[in-house]
Amino acid sequence: MLTSLVLPLFIFLLFSLVFLLLWQSYLWLAPSLSLRQALQDGNVSIALAQSGKMMASALIVHQAIIRNDTIGQMLGWTAIGITFLLISSILMEKAMLRFSINKALNNDNRAVGLIVLFLFLSFGWIISAVMI
Repeated sequence: MLTSLVLPLFIFLLFSLVFLLLWQSYLWLAPSLSLRQALQDGNVSIALAQSGKMMASALIVHQAIIRNDTIGQMLGWTAIGITFLLISSILMEKAMLRFSINKALNNDNRAVGLIVLFLFLSFGWIISAVMI
């Protein structure tokens, strides 16, 4: 009986970690921000923005695991949630008409980094709240 509960738990955990790693690899290789170099240089604003993206994606995966019974449903809702998170990040950049978020983050504007952190946390929280 215990193995019938433990095996699905490990499968859910494995798939959620794969999704988080895929999402992080996308963020790590994003062409607009040279993330690796910026973090080595001590750019705090990019670290804040990256932390918000990681927490938002973790919130989405968390809700997908909690609210779904099968792995297929979890994978589907995680993909939908992360897609909406990508769309919201693109819309956030486009909404700033006279201001480039990426340039401000590259210039280590910590106020922008903090705002982006909380915006991503808010997006992740809202997206995960509307998941079935």
